[in-house]
Amino acid sequence: MKMYRTLLLTTLLFSLLSCVDDKPKIIPEPTKEELLVKERQVISVSSNDMAVDHSGFTIDFKSDGNFSFNTPGISGLPPSGKWEFSTNNNIKLDGTIDLHVGILNANKFVFTFNSTSHKDTNVETEFTME
Repeated sequence: MKMYRTLLLTTLLFSLLSCVDDKPKIIPEPTKEELLVKERQVISVSSNDMAVDHSGFTIDFKSDGNFSFNTPGISGLPPSGKWEFSTNNNIKLDGTIDLHVGILNANKFVFTFNSTSHKDTNVETEFTME
């Protein structure tokens, strides 16, 4: 009987001590680069607050610093090249074209691209991706 109690107490002690090291694991927040290269779908596009048909649009930022865009009808955006984050979380394409990031999180990515139309008017195109 004494041996049974000793075995029971030893087992209980080991069980309690094994739980001491169970600390909650802290999952680090994804970096803005990790959020940018996440696979997403284009859900809406507007130019000067007017909806644009975005069927067939693809926008892909790759972790190696390359990008590819298929955005027919949106002039001024190159189909491919290099990207990098610049000041204020803006994205610079090929070192010259700025994309202004509005929202960049795990669920949503919204950015705007400013250009000039063939009539020399300013055009602000907003892309929303999920």
